[in-house]
Amino acid sequence: MRFEFTPTFRLRLSDLAIVSILAAFTLAIRFRTLQEVEGGGDAVNTWYFVRQWFSGIDFGSLRWDHHMTRFGMNVPALIARAVFGSKATTYFVAPMGACVAAVILTYKIARDWSGPYAGVLAGLALAIFPPMERAGCQLLPGVFSAAYNALAAYALLRYWKSEGRREAWVVACAVAIFFGYLAHEPNVFLIPGLAYGVWLCCRSKRHVLLFLMTLALLLAAETLFYLIFTKYSSRIAVTLVGHHPGYLTTANPEAQTSFWMLFDRYDGALETSWKLLIYGFLGAGTALVAYGPVRARG
Repeated sequence: MRFEFTPTFRLRLSDLAIVSILAAFTLAIRFRTLQEVEGGGDAVNTWYFVRQWFSGIDFGSLRWDHHMTRFGMNVPALIARAVFGSKATTYFVAPMGACVAAVILTYKIARDWSGPYAGVLAGLALAIFPPMERAGCQLLPGVFSAAYNALAAYALLRYWKSEGRREAWVVACAVAIFFGYLAHEPNVFLIPGLAYGVWLCCRSKRHVLLFLMTLALLLAAETLFYLIFTKYSSRIAVTLVGHHPGYLTTANPEAQTSFWMLFDRYDGALETSWKLLIYGFLGAGTALVAYGPVRARG
């Protein structure tokens, strides 16, 4: 009796091989460009906070800041610390893992949208993206945001392509972007776009409501955590206390800037690689709008 692989099995095996090669390549690049643990600032302070969890920390007596509230980054680091121990190299596990996840998800998004060649090219481009040299090895929110946001985009894409009942992908998209918010607060600005994307996919008010209700329940659970285990009422309260009253008013010289200065970071302060990415995104987005919106399914 002759055994033959089905076309579906061959496709899955090929996909697994590509994912494995991309993961190995990404890790090789990260080890090749590995930086030292930053001696000060947000990254090392986050690591100190994670290590405190293993020394009988009393959350109720802590004076929190907004870096400590980033559980989308702190929890993966905590898991790495629990699995690999307290040695110094454990510091790199979580950010490198997030980098690999972001590359694989980017591959899958581009593959499902434009085919395997586009997927491989997109994955490789992210793996060698110059800012990843720092983001992919330091405990900073950027690479975790990339992973969670890519997961949300992938869930939205699967929701659009799926047939029949697709509620699970809506919930997955909401959970992913909520973890993105837990990693870095500005990711909340992606929520309206994702909600609109859910609407564009099949024009279902029920699915948009499911997306928003999932986020509301997760936000309620987060707020409940702060009410029970800390002396703060919410994550917003931590941020407001950390940035003392008057910090964002015109009485503060640091806040006396014009509206247009908000765009400085997209020009002079950015590396060339970031400029190419942002301006390329603007061009691609303009072309997509000109081409037309995604057609509804269902």
